[in-house]
Amino acid sequence: MSKTLRVGNLALSITAVRLEEIFAEFGQVARVRLAESPLSGTSRGFGFVEMTSAAEAASCIKALNETERDGRKLVVADAPASEVKKYVGRR
Repeated sequence: MSKTLRVGNLALSITAVRLEEIFAEFGQVARVRLAESPLSGTSRGFGFVEMTSAAEAASCIKALNETERDGRKLVVADAPASEVKKYVGRR
């Protein structure tokens, strides 16, 4: 069963491909979605990474939370389904 993580404090220049690369070190990534401003289409500094299993998601949280990537200290946690739907559910 897949598990979605919320990833905060992202560099505004980060791409979905780069975010997938970071998380792929710790398991199989099913999907990456970046939250974007509805007006400008630019990054809002956070996104969601769906891992293929809960165990891989837990591994990512343990390994990546509060570590520096691309010049920013990541905040990685379980994502409530309502938050995913609010920011990226329309895709």
